[in-house]
Amino acid sequence: MGDLLVNPWKISASERSLELPAYLIVIDALDEIDDQGGSKFLKDLLTVVNAGELHGLKFLVTSRPDPELADLCKSFSSDAVCHLFDVAEEEIKGDITKYLQAELPMLQDQPRFAELVSQSKDLFIYASTA
Repeated sequence: MGDLLVNPWKISASERSLELPAYLIVIDALDEIDDQGGSKFLKDLLTVVNAGELHGLKFLVTSRPDPELADLCKSFSSDAVCHLFDVAEEEIKGDITKYLQAELPMLQDQPRFAELVSQSKDLFIYASTA
């Protein structure tokens, strides 16, 4: 974790403006790392975050349901964790519709638009690649 995040972040500290908002780092599909590497990565990340070594960074971590990762996340405050499967299907569909309306305004009145919303099946990744 030191070579990947901590050391570069510390080195760049003198060049960063303190007035900038926090940077967001997205770590997607943590569950897809072989041999429970996702759990090890998350433990290591939590260790350096809790030690205050990555001040000014925020993390968005995604994963399919995984019991070991879920146990690690129990230490987070309840507002720091969002389970996609806990969000109502209609709410997700509404959000995807708004996203597609913003990204593809020329299709809003076309039959293809409703098709895209339906085919997304509650997955933003599908909608974003339309």
